[in-house]
Amino acid sequence: RVFLIDDHRSILWGLERLIDSGKPAMQVVGSAANCTEAFKLIEGAAPDVILLDIDLGKENGIDGIPKLMSLSPAKILVLTGLRDKSVHDEAVLAGASGVVEKESPAETILTAIVKVHDGQIWLDRVSTGRVFVEFSREGAAHAADPERVKIASLTYRERELVAVTTSNAGATAK
Repeated sequence: RVFLIDDHRSILWGLERLIDSGKPAMQVVGSAANCTEAFKLIEGAAPDVILLDIDLGKENGIDGIPKLMSLSPAKILVLTGLRDKSVHDEAVLAGASGVVEKESPAETILTAIVKVHDGQIWLDRVSTGRVFVEFSREGAAHAADPERVKIASLTYRERELVAVTTSNAGATAK
């Protein structure tokens, strides 16, 4: 069950024909021209995979990934014509399960949908390395900051007292 999000109607039409050629194994359950439209339709469609374009005219598909993930348990596969690998990495770091380029052969797009549906990540080796390094950097940044750990361990009341104390510098202790 695949839901399509792309701002080009001709692309949507072609993808629907391509995916529906794989019936009964896969079928299109809905489509939208942007994330705003998709947010309204996604729950009713109950997809297993969302095929999302990054460049949606006035919208950036990457910005919609967190909300799509909150509305549906479907896995997100980005289908894009953008060749900037940093944008691909950004999509995966936002929660996408993979990236496939629009220039890819039809068989590759269908295979990517199946693999993502099966729980695999669809990335080339170089992209996988870049994303892994980025994840490890984020983890190291959080682990290396002992002050952040101390602040996170404070209770709500302790944080409230620190805020009052620091905002009233020069006040009496009473």
